[in-house]
Amino acid sequence: MQQIDTKLPYKLIYSIGEHPYLGYLMEPHIVQLNPNGSLSLSYKRVFSNTVEEFANVLDETDYKIIKLLDDLEQSNVIKKYHKKAVRPIDYFGKIFDSKIYDFIRPKLEQKLLKVLELIGDKPLYLMSKKDGYPADKKLKIAEQSTSILFHFRRNETETRYFPTLKYNGHRMEFMYRNAEVIINTQAWLLLDNVLYHFDQPLEGKKLTPFLNKRYISVSRATEKKYYETFVTSLIEKYSVYAEGFDIKTIKEEAVPVLTLNYVENGESHLQLSFIYGPYQFPPNSDHKISVKLHYNEKQDLYTFTRIKRSLTWEEKQQQFLESLGLKKQDVLFGSYIPDGKEYNNIFEWLSNKKDLLLAHGFEIKHETGDKHFFIGKTTLDIEVVEDNDWFDVRAFANFGPYKIPFVSVARTHPQQNTGVYPP
Repeated sequence: MQQIDTKLPYKLIYSIGEHPYLGYLMEPHIVQLNPNGSLSLSYKRVFSNTVEEFANVLDETDYKIIKLLDDLEQSNVIKKYHKKAVRPIDYFGKIFDSKIYDFIRPKLEQKLLKVLELIGDKPLYLMSKKDGYPADKKLKIAEQSTSILFHFRRNETETRYFPTLKYNGHRMEFMYRNAEVIINTQAWLLLDNVLYHFDQPLEGKKLTPFLNKRYISVSRATEKKYYETFVTSLIEKYSVYAEGFDIKTIKEEAVPVLTLNYVENGESHLQLSFIYGPYQFPPNSDHKISVKLHYNEKQDLYTFTRIKRSLTWEEKQQQFLESLGLKKQDVLFGSYIPDGKEYNNIFEWLSNKKDLLLAHGFEIKHETGDKHFFIGKTTLDIEVVEDNDWFDVRAFANFGPYKIPFVSVARTHPQQNTGVYPP
């Protein structure tokens, strides 16, 4: 690296290089130009506080990018994630380990992803691994997104698993081609001096094993656990082609269900779920596709059923409940209780909102053990029966279709674990 003569032409470039500990990073460099306009061997790494003297070759986006890349310089990384002052050689040699890498690397990648969103067609190069020259090879960002398809082939002895990539309508060969995954969080693949990005969220580690391997083999002895965990998760997120087992996709009209859960000495609540055909799911899923696995032992056949869920619609049902005066008791499991503004307990709330819920398409179920609760409107009828010189006053409590003498209700002590049973 040499000093740049600002009286001679120069150019700002961005350089991707592999740090021996932190992985692939990016740096901004000013490179002196030769008389014929090509890049010389004289260059200077620049930062936000040193780039102003080269302002004539920068635009507003460059300033944003350089600011982001300041945070990726190793001294700044150490300063941010290690409280005590330490030299880089001591930090990486004595302190840095795989746990620190796993904590830091995703945060660095988020910066890189923001830079790649901004960089457009600005000059981008691959740094030399031999001497660190920032403009060793010119790089290009692929004009289109790449798609991925995962394959499974099951036979009598094993299941083989591998991905295929497609770019611009054609299969892209990437195995045994010196390809490298430079970002894992949202995969970016470097192949033949081209940076490929993908048309859906994809972790780079889904590609890494296949850079130098045709497939992964899973034996019959371990396939059940493999199918229940890895394969099920993969089918939820990605397109999968299978031979040797079935994948079915269904799309059913969903029904929102509220289940009343009675808690003897606690706070009773409503549990929200959604039914799609024969399948029931809790709310708050991150995936539009949910997968159920069934194994037919007689036929030795695995069947994965993909259920397409409408997450936007599910969210609207939750908002509807909250608009009626409920609040979430437990976000993970979808439990709801009254917000306390109008109703004090879930039974009172449900009695008043039942008709509105049913009209909105909700189903209401009970999980109350041996307890039976009436949910609905109640009324009280007063009758006067005259007979010669006397009369009786009779009161009846109406619980829906059930008419019960009020004296039966009044005799029930509110603190006893008893109830009134319909005739």
